[in-house]
Amino acid sequence: MTNLWEFDLVGIFEVNESDPVYGGDEQVFINHDYFEETRAWGKGTVGNYIVKVKNKSDNEKIAKEIDKMFANSFNETKTSTESAFSKMFAEQVGDIGFIMNSILSAVFFTMLLVTGNTMSQAVRERTSEFAVFKTIGYSDRTILSLVLCESIVICLVSMALGIILSFLVFLGISGDLSEFAGDIAFEYSVILWALVAALLMAMISGLPPAVGAMRLKVVDALRKD
Repeated sequence: MTNLWEFDLVGIFEVNESDPVYGGDEQVFINHDYFEETRAWGKGTVGNYIVKVKNKSDNEKIAKEIDKMFANSFNETKTSTESAFSKMFAEQVGDIGFIMNSILSAVFFTMLLVTGNTMSQAVRERTSEFAVFKTIGYSDRTILSLVLCESIVICLVSMALGIILSFLVFLGISGDLSEFAGDIAFEYSVILWALVAALLMAMISGLPPAVGAMRLKVVDALRKD
């Protein structure tokens, strides 16, 4: 048995947007008899059938009817929607949710360290400025608020840039992803969670240097300068 398959290219098709073909135009159709004769295993069997339902509300009902037809047979079926099938297929690789959450947690922690270091460095470089602010009458609470506001602005601007870039990427790949994951959308909840994460990062990374600036002694700060 050879691994070399020979084909004659007899035509190229294009997908009509008004009546799309499952899988799009990035696929090849071959003669089934030739495939059946040449393949080394699984002869006489089929891996998947694609069933198109007129009404989406009947998906579950029709899936149960199909599975009932082949129940207790040598070839029992498991009928599901495209999105459920894609999710099940992806879970064979591993717990995708856990993997993604682990990656995002590591990224968040790294960004937290970077932001905290940036804010601490900024406060150290402006020690004399904060001393002058206190000299001319700025209260400790005002100094604390100034540093926290600066941290919040940095995180919110970064969040806005990230949302814009991710939305542009989403527009580019959403069409391809929908074939495997079903209908997906860039929901407002994504922006809400990003806002919460940005504010949380701003408070955690900005609070220590802000407290340090608030407790700054004017005499000590001017002497260091």
